[in-house]
Order: sequence, then C-alpha cells, then structure tokens
Amino acid sequence: RKGMVNNKFNYFIMSKLAEAGIPTQMERLLSDTECLVKKLDMVPVECVVRNRAAGSLVKRLGIEEGIELNPPLFDLF
Repeated sequence: RKGMVNNKFNYFIMSKLAEAGIPTQMERLLSDTECLVKKLDMVPVECVVRNRAAGSLVKRLGIEEGIELNPPLFDLF
C-alpha cells in the first residue's frame, strides 16, 4: 500500500510541476506501483526538513536532542 501511495503522490507532484511549466522526468503511470520516467543525469542534491533536533544536527549545532524546531530547519546538501 505504501508503494501505491508514494507512486500516486509523486505523480501528482510531478504533474503539478509540469502544469506550471517546470520540466520533470515523469512520462506516465504504468500501474499503481510503477511509473515510466525519462532517463536523466542526476543532480546530487539532498533536502532534509527537520521538526525536531536529532542525530547529526545535534552534534553539528551542539543543541539538545528532541527540542522542537519552529520554524522547521531546512538543510540542503
């Protein structure tokens, strides 16, 4: 079930981006859990949104584990 939800959510987001004129890799859905995409060269970017301090963030910033981050912290790697 999770694969179906993720696939449909991804297709929805990619469709909205395409409607806004932003090119995407998405071609079409093949099934509930599969989609056809264009082969692309990947841009190595990772985005992380944190609502609570944990793991490497605690070590990096020297803050208390578990505290709420308001607004959430957005990291781009």
